[in-house]
Amino acid sequence: MDASRAESGESQQLETPVALNSLIQEVAKQQSVDLRSNDLSLELKLDPTLPEILAAIPQLERVIWNLLSNAIKFTPTNGKITVTTVTVDDRVSVKISDTGIGIAKDEMPLLFSEYGRLPGASSTEGSGLGLYIVKNLVKAHGGTVDVESELGKGTTFTLRFPVATRQQPQSKI
Repeated sequence: MDASRAESGESQQLETPVALNSLIQEVAKQQSVDLRSNDLSLELKLDPTLPEILAAIPQLERVIWNLLSNAIKFTPTNGKITVTTVTVDDRVSVKISDTGIGIAKDEMPLLFSEYGRLPGASSTEGSGLGLYIVKNLVKAHGGTVDVESELGKGTTFTLRFPVATRQQPQSKI
């Protein structure tokens, strides 16, 4: 259902100014049990001057949740996850990096597909919808999502969103 809503652009107005750093801290706190049980460290490098973005808060929480959850699932014991926020030009950037198993280059085109379960993820629980939902929700927020990865070295997802402005049109997601 979440995938259908994300794809159709259903439901909420992007009218709420969101302090992304606070949202990231809350999601990280919610996932602290999984981080501890997997002996993973989480470092938050959050720019204190980060401007707000306009968002549907539950949808944006879902994006951060899915990416952090994936980093936890695919990072071996004693690994590290880093979340960094910065402003570049008129965009807010969020990078979620891990020291996990990485993704093979030939699997990258399948990464954001609906029900896209990569061969390297076959032993890990999941529906294959998480990154598909992430891509669609980020797009609905006027943003982009990019990924860099190397097998055995980890993965970095970079989200970019427009900074909230008074003239910014109201979008629906």
